[in-house]
Amino acid sequence: SVEFAEHREYSAGDDIKHLDWKVFGRTDRLYIKEYELETNLRSHILIDTSESMDYKSGEISKLELASFIGASMAYLILKQQYSVGMVCFDREVRNFLPTSSSMGHMRAILGVLAQSQAKNKTDLSVIFNTLAERFRQKGLVIIISDLFDRPEVILKGLQHFRHKRHDVIVFHV
Repeated sequence: SVEFAEHREYSAGDDIKHLDWKVFGRTDRLYIKEYELETNLRSHILIDTSESMDYKSGEISKLELASFIGASMAYLILKQQYSVGMVCFDREVRNFLPTSSSMGHMRAILGVLAQSQAKNKTDLSVIFNTLAERFRQKGLVIIISDLFDRPEVILKGLQHFRHKRHDVIVFHV
């Protein structure tokens, strides 16, 4: 939805269709109405399931920790009534759940996380580039990984998400 945000003084080149004529009638000065677009947040949680995520330090592996973080983030996003999707990947996409905003979607997310196994190598540049092109609408991309790849490859993939106007959060496990 579109909601009124504030008035600001008219300056040359502003679109006159946003002039507030009622304010002009009272003050004899030109003011523009500014609006704020409210949209529903679309979030995608990307979880690395490569073999390096099988490493355990104590009782919990990196993959299990990543799953806990991913499930927690998904729950928080769904409780805010926004939509969330889940992607598990190694060198290719293993599981892809499209975004949904229903709390029933949490069961599917937990099912995917329970089935995920750490195997294969990872290629973050290919995955990030593929997913950046696949996510059409801008939104929030949450990446949970140990980032075992070359730093320049990781940064290039993250820049692709930013180029597509996504907000990116990285949890380095």
